[in-house]
Amino acid sequence: MIELFEKYPLIKDLNTFKRYSDLEAGMLALRDRLHVEEVARSKMNRPIYAVNAGAAESAHKILLTAANHGREDAPPLALLSIARQLAQPNRDLERLMKSVSFILLPCLDPDGYDLRGVKCVDPIGNTEIREEYSESSWEDVNAVWCRADEFLPPETRALKKYLLELHVSLALDLHETLFYRPSLRFQLPPQWRFYPNSFEVTVIEFIPESQRDLGESVGASIVENLKRSYYVPRKVSNLGRFLRKIFVPLPQTITKGEGREISGPLLTEFRKGRMVLSDWLTLSTGIPSFTFESFLSPLDYRVGAHIAGVEGAVLAFAGLMPQAVSARQVKRIPFPKKKKFHIESAKEAMQLLGEECRMVVHRKDGRLTRERLIAWNSARRLEFRKRWLRSISVWELYS
Repeated sequence: MIELFEKYPLIKDLNTFKRYSDLEAGMLALRDRLHVEEVARSKMNRPIYAVNAGAAESAHKILLTAANHGREDAPPLALLSIARQLAQPNRDLERLMKSVSFILLPCLDPDGYDLRGVKCVDPIGNTEIREEYSESSWEDVNAVWCRADEFLPPETRALKKYLLELHVSLALDLHETLFYRPSLRFQLPPQWRFYPNSFEVTVIEFIPESQRDLGESVGASIVENLKRSYYVPRKVSNLGRFLRKIFVPLPQTITKGEGREISGPLLTEFRKGRMVLSDWLTLSTGIPSFTFESFLSPLDYRVGAHIAGVEGAVLAFAGLMPQAVSARQVKRIPFPKKKKFHIESAKEAMQLLGEECRMVVHRKDGRLTRERLIAWNSARRLEFRKRWLRSISVWELYS
């Protein structure tokens, strides 16, 4: 099983990046191992950085951008986590970096990141950081990429010039929707206003006809990798989960330009043909581009979901589509009544995989569900399942 990135961040680590200066320090700390450069300056004179990793002269380049809307926390933290792992890659990632180049722009709007708002642009290119999009003459910065340069703010012009010079092969722009308020111009479609938790993520793809096979492969792999390696069910009833699987696919992919009706929790502006950064990249360079949107989850879950989505895109792009996961039971161990499942499972995992193995617990989230613990190292991946008859079954997962 190919695991390029660690996808289970710790909330205590994520909470240390409350200001843009914290995020900036995290990026600059990577300069010894990666190429970190300033590519633009915001209106409030904050630097906008690009992080480059992998084969510098490679023709295969993947562009990852985040915080086009500065108040969205998870996307920049996900890209910072990915950058750190590119600086100290595992075996699979190190092998991939010999032929693929990564360009990361973790925060396109540092002013909005610090002020907890979104940069809005008027018709002639003036900008303000706002909490709401109430005035029709102001658009959020993600909606102006297709404008002529003279009607853009200086930092957006600089970013467009930089992105066009990269000649990338694939682009992924990370976003999230955190809440719904009636006063917001960009809101969930009416039928989803009162239960937006029905979706985990939405992937919007913009694929040129010349890159149809690659684009569809990447889109499918993003979704499949989320299901395979990150999806953790919410605390809902078993009946609710059953109905949700029937009526609400998790996650979903929407292809723009094919006339499909958008019925998921996408920003309503996508219904109106709104052209965003991903669209501009496809129209300008002819590459497949994707907008990845996460919804209403704890911060560590949203960050991990973004990392899993990026990993799926990279695997497909590199021709390393993840195979279906199979499992075989390797042993069963007794589970004394007064012992705790996750403690006993963790002890057994360290005996089988060594003390350096990584673990994650999927706790019981329904009356008929059971706790699970997944442990892995570079060679093996084990799943510990709590059984009804006071025992623990150990399964080995493999592709």
